[in-house]
Amino acid sequence: MAPTDRSDRGAGAEEATAVNSLRPSADYCPASGQNCTALRCCAEAGFQCYKKNSAWASCRTNCTKNKSMPGDANKDPWDCEEFGARTPGPSGPVDEDYDWTTGGLRGQDCRVHKFCAGQDDYCYLKNKEWGSCMRECDPAAAGTKGWSCEKLY
Repeated sequence: MAPTDRSDRGAGAEEATAVNSLRPSADYCPASGQNCTALRCCAEAGFQCYKKNSAWASCRTNCTKNKSMPGDANKDPWDCEEFGARTPGPSGPVDEDYDWTTGGLRGQDCRVHKFCAGQDDYCYLKNKEWGSCMRECDPAAAGTKGWSCEKLY
């Protein structure tokens, strides 16, 4: 057997081990305040990796496009592109840097906000892991079929 045949056969197992070791976990993903550009995940429940610019992204509960974010020493505006998926679960206690002036938007999880940005919108729960701002919610209607429609605020 040629040496290349042996290395080709072993390469699959080595690649599988490398891929498995890179799966996101609380120990692997950055915490808020750290750069999540490369890993595109967040350690804390309810946090999302948001892009600021080509060199920096950070884990936050929310982001307002083209605005500077509270607690950021560099006052340049944020791009707010979402990198990766939001870490499952509701966010924990909100820190002092949380922007209380930003309301929840339609199509985004409203559980991490205190009010909805849209006039006459309310935060309705689909389930314990998701809620969205909308004017009304009916568990039998086409767009919200199966939702609990519990009104958070």
